[in-house]
Amino acid sequence: MCAGSRYTRYMHQYFDPDHWDRLMTDPLWYMGELYDTYLTLMDQAEHDDQNRHAIKYAIRSYFAERLRQGRVALADSGPDADAERKPVDTVVIHHTSGAAALYASLDYLDAVQLLRIYVPAHRADPVRAGKPLWSGHMYKGRQVFWGYHWFIFEDGRAERILPDTAIGRHSGNWDTNTRSIGICLAGNFMHQPPNEAMLQTLQRIIREQYGSSDMHIIGHRDVRDTTCPGDTFDAWKPHLGP
Repeated sequence: MCAGSRYTRYMHQYFDPDHWDRLMTDPLWYMGELYDTYLTLMDQAEHDDQNRHAIKYAIRSYFAERLRQGRVALADSGPDADAERKPVDTVVIHHTSGAAALYASLDYLDAVQLLRIYVPAHRADPVRAGKPLWSGHMYKGRQVFWGYHWFIFEDGRAERILPDTAIGRHSGNWDTNTRSIGICLAGNFMHQPPNEAMLQTLQRIIREQYGSSDMHIIGHRDVRDTTCPGDTFDAWKPHLGP
């Protein structure tokens, strides 16, 4: 069964996409029933070992498709998202923790970080909570919600997905975000390191773009309490630069 058919089957099993589509037309969809249902489903997933991945896959695939189609109600303009950008002195390395195959499309990454990072931040902010979602970041003419500057795919391909002038929401610490570059590798590296193609690409990006001897190369776990970018990071970190 292909990924698309799995997504369709799981989607109809866990929620009504037509109903969600109607809710999605409200510019404040993230404050109401739709997102509350999402939170309930995600909590259900955490307590359902058998169906955990299916539930998350269905939800994220739904949002990835709607974002790609431009069917998610978003703000058309907003404040300068990068007004607090500082000179870059740090590169923070991440992994998706989810299977690399899921992240063959940047749309899936967009959906994951919209739901995991941007929506909670907007809901918790008394100034932004009553306004449509706004990231201030564009990619190929479309507003995007990922927090990394670079993304490295399983086959070693890399895409610069935010300019260095943008503040990426990736580290969990605002001061670090304002002065850092986030680089994410597709895959879970808790028990095995990235493949050679990915490591070579990561090394090249750091060497060519951020090769200053003053640059700090750290893992996400060095900023906050997380295992990202995996327990194998100590083994391959020495090859990345200063």
